[in-house]
Amino acid sequence: MVTRLYTLRRKLQNNRFEIAGGKSGMKVSWQVTGIRQDVYALAHPLQVEQDKPANERGYYLNPVELGYPESRGIAMQASSLERNTHPVLPKARNR
Repeated sequence: MVTRLYTLRRKLQNNRFEIAGGKSGMKVSWQVTGIRQDVYALAHPLQVEQDKPANERGYYLNPVELGYPESRGIAMQASSLERNTHPVLPKARNR
């Protein structure tokens, strides 16, 4: 099986672009990305990855989907702290 690659024939101009390659009439999917330059985006740049605060380490946003009990959720841990109780939970398993 020969894979036919599509290439960009003409760059994005006036909200349009052209692709080339492949067989005529084939379906093609694409994604156009960009870098935001608006005032809000410049004032609040995305932080792709950041360390968890110490009190959230060992807890998960979605613990059940990862095979942990719901009590290992960050929301559960936060509500326990609000009630001034200390949850007694096992340490996180290494994966």
